[in-house]
Parts: sequence; C-alpha cells; structure tokens
Amino acid sequence: MTRGLLFLLCCQLISLAMAQTQSDALNARNAALNALKGFNPSNVFSEYTANPKESAFKPTTNNNSLSILGLNGLATNPTAKELYQQAQTRPKIQPNTNSIENRYAETLLDEADRVLDGGCYVQKGGCTINSVTERCDEALQYQANECQVRREVSIVQDVQQGIRVINAAKHQQQVSFDLATCGQDEFFCFTDNLMVLKPICETVDVVVTQLGFPLRLIKAPNCQELTITVELRGFSPFYYPLTITLTERFSKDVDAGEDCTHFQDRMASQHCLLSESTDCLNPNGIEMIDGLAIKRACWGRFSRYHCPQVVSTNCSAFINKGCTQTGSLCLSQETNRCERYAQTFQCLEQTCLPEQTICPEKPFCAAGDCVSTNNETSDDFQEGFTRLGALTGAASGIAESQVQPGEPKLFSGQNLQCRIAALHVGNCCKDKGRLLHCRPEEKQLAVAIEEGRAKKVGRYCAHKAAGLCAEEKESWCVFSSKLASIIQVQGRFGQLHLDFGSAKGTHNRANCRGITPEELEQIQFDTLDLTALMAELSQRLVLPKVDTITQSTQEKAEALYLQGEANG
Repeated sequence: MTRGLLFLLCCQLISLAMAQTQSDALNARNAALNALKGFNPSNVFSEYTANPKESAFKPTTNNNSLSILGLNGLATNPTAKELYQQAQTRPKIQPNTNSIENRYAETLLDEADRVLDGGCYVQKGGCTINSVTERCDEALQYQANECQVRREVSIVQDVQQGIRVINAAKHQQQVSFDLATCGQDEFFCFTDNLMVLKPICETVDVVVTQLGFPLRLIKAPNCQELTITVELRGFSPFYYPLTITLTERFSKDVDAGEDCTHFQDRMASQHCLLSESTDCLNPNGIEMIDGLAIKRACWGRFSRYHCPQVVSTNCSAFINKGCTQTGSLCLSQETNRCERYAQTFQCLEQTCLPEQTICPEKPFCAAGDCVSTNNETSDDFQEGFTRLGALTGAASGIAESQVQPGEPKLFSGQNLQCRIAALHVGNCCKDKGRLLHCRPEEKQLAVAIEEGRAKKVGRYCAHKAAGLCAEEKESWCVFSSKLASIIQVQGRFGQLHLDFGSAKGTHNRANCRGITPEELEQIQFDTLDLTALMAELSQRLVLPKVDTITQSTQEKAEALYLQGEANG
C-alpha cells in the first residue's frame, strides 16, 4: 500500500513539472505570435498606406496599365494627341542587310585575322562608284488584331489528416479548439498536428473521429477561422485522442487565351499601334465553377492592335540591290494612320577592274647587300614643314581643349583693339603712340603686328558723343604664332574663303575663331607662302659643321673596328 502511494506521488510530481515546462514554452510562443499579429506598419513608417495610388499602375504579365492610361489621356490632352498622331505617321525606314556598308563591315570582321597577320592580300582594281537616288511608292493596309486573355479558375482538393490529444474534464461533453494553433493546455500538440490552408481557400470540410467513431460537429470551421466544437463520446477523465480529417477546396488561376506578346513586340519595334485596351474584364464578377461561386477582381483583359501590311510596292528592286533607305514621306493618311509612303533610296553603282593578289617582297637590305643611295634635295620641305607644324599645333589644341570633330578650336585667335583718336590720349594704332599712353592690350597688339601674327578686321566707332564719333578703334585678330597666322590668313581666309568678321559703323563683329579638324584637312599646304616663317627659321637654325660630322663619324667607325663589330 505504501509503495503504491509513493508511486502515485512521484507520477503527480513528474506530471506537474512537465506541465509547467510545456506551459512556459507555449506562453512564450503565443506571446511572440500575438506581438506579430498586433504589428501595425503605420505606427513605424510615416505616411504608410497599404494601397498606394501607384499600385494601380503595377504591371502584370503581358499587361501594362500605363498604356491604358495613355490611351485615355488622348481625349483630354492635345499634346498627347499630337504625339500619338506623329507616331502613327512617322517615316517607315528599315535597315538593309544587303547594302554595301553592311557587307563591307562583315568582310572586315570575317578577315580580321588575315589583316592582322599580314601576308598576301587581294587588292581590288580601281573602282568608280556613282551614287544614284531612287524613289518608289509603298501602300499599306492596317489590319485590326484583337487579343483577349481570360482568367481560368480550377478547383483543387487537398486532404490533411492529423491526431490531436484534447484535455477534457470529467463529464465534459463538448470541446472547442483551433485546428491551426495549439492551446495552452495541449501538452501533446506539435506543429505536425496543425492544419495549414492553401493561399486561395474556397471551402473547408472537417470529419472528427474518436477511436474510429465519428463525432458530431457542433461548430464547423471555414477558410477564415479553423476553430471547431465537437461533442465527445463517453466520459473519460484524461486525454481524448481525436483523429481529424480536413478536406480543403482551393482555387488555382491560369491565364488562358491568345498570346499578346507578338503584338507587343511589334508595337515596341514601331510596327503595330495599340488602338484600344481594357485592363479588366468583368470586374468583381462572380462565376460558378464546380458548384462554387468564385469571385475575382478581374476575369481577363482585352487589347486591339492595328498592324500594317504592305499591299503594293515597287521598292523591292532597290532593296534586293542593297540600296540604303535615306528618306520616307507620308503621302496620304486615314484616321491618323499613314497608308501610302514615298520612299527614298540611295543606290551605289560601281565599276571595278579585275582583282589582284599582292604579295610584298622581302624587306629591303635584309641580306646586307644594300644599294648605295645618293642624297637628293627635297622640294617638299616647305609642305612637310607646314604640315608638321599644323599637326603639332592641332595635337596640342586637341590635348588642351579636347577638340571634337566640327569644333573650331585649332589655331584660335584673340580679338584685340587699339584706339585711333581717343580724346586727349593720342593714337595707339601708330608706332609713336604705342608706348606712351596706351593700354597693355594695345601694346600687346603692337608686338603681334610687328611679328606678323595679326590680321586687321576693320575700323569702327567705339564711342559717340553729341552725335559725333568721339573714339575710333581698329579691330585685329591676333594669333599665338606666325605659323598659326599663316594657316589662318592664307588657308582659312585665302583658300576656304572664311572671313574674320567685320568691324564698321558702331559694331565690332570680329570672328577670330579657330579652325575645325575638317577645315584643316581642306587646306592645300603646298601653296602656302612661308617666306616670313622660313626667314625666321634660318636665323634660329644652327647646323653642325661638315668637319665636325666627318670627325665624329670616323671616331665611331674606328671604335667599332677595334671592338670587332665593323662590317666589311
């Protein structure tokens, strides 16, 4: 008897300890879940809203509500209507893969290794290329294409089964519990015993059995709440193991119908126009599917595109010849869509001589049997000297000013003026007046004129008093070097006929701009008069004496001979 009492006492102590430990764990878990349920983002983030207005423009698969908004704006926005009309009547130009430019580029890519490695190469004979402008007509017909995507919903059934051990008091006939969470007094409830619903739940059916006998369901669950109430069988004082079978019917959505991607791609490449679009068909509609009333915010979407088709054209011959399209003009339009174009092509016709295979000879003097040469007087020094100077100046200008094609920044000049008859000052454009009462820029101009680095633009009245000219000035373009002045005056002005502006009346419109790289290429350097520059160069040039060169060469030859490196 005593042993039995001790055994019962130990069992009660163990049960009490287990109850306290499990109860604490359940309390901590439920406290964390309740804290998450009570979290309100608006208390943490300022101006938070669950449904911002921008969510209406969220793009979905094969759909963009921004396009619909743009179509709706055509009725109220004149600018949008004008842009839409311009887009529908824009020129129709497409690249031609058979054109000479594309074929030449492909040839360079295919033979890149041969070009780099050297060796024999095929040289085409002299070709004469003539550019011919051809025109043709092209008629289009726009076909309306409708694209509709419907939402199809299927009902899927999912069955879950589990065992829940419910603690009920003696003579308790009903018990309530949540199928998705564990109660505080459920010591044998674990995650595997809980029921989890699919995201889109439509209906829930539950069957509860005790020892194989079905129990009467007093309160049935639903998709929003999984709490049930059942009537127990018998009057057991301890735990009730209940077998629960949950059958859930949930829906799956699939977009079915036509694929609009083809039309959207053609619209992106400017080949189709979106004329009508409905983002939502049957909004908030209800349809019966497998006996269930299914509600969806939208049951599909609809779009209408107008895509052009060429119905007649006489441009095919030019395209097949590899001509390049250079223009497109809409001749007639209907409902803001161009239906007839005048197309312009540029065709290159060339006549070439037979090809030649060129194999370069061995490098000169490779075997040491060099041919003696005689020094000759070059008549190209003047042109080479000016070209070298121009190249140096151009390179310096490009490095300092980052000159791009078309920018007039090479050999730029500076506009300086001098006073001719200032009141009580003197004439600063004459030799005797330049160093007395003249300004620094006038003295700078005097030096440039003396060195031949200035070009006179003209004379103008800089200041009037009582209707009379009180002060006249001469306007000059001053350049940084004598070579720059020669290239500007003889090349730009003399050959290209680009003047330096004007200075007359009361206005000074001097134009001392630089030269563009393209203009520099057009200058004929062999016709420039470099007399002044060559005279200055001769004064500065100090050539070594012939005796000095002969002695230095003889000393080097003797040194090589002594080292055993003399050849011959």
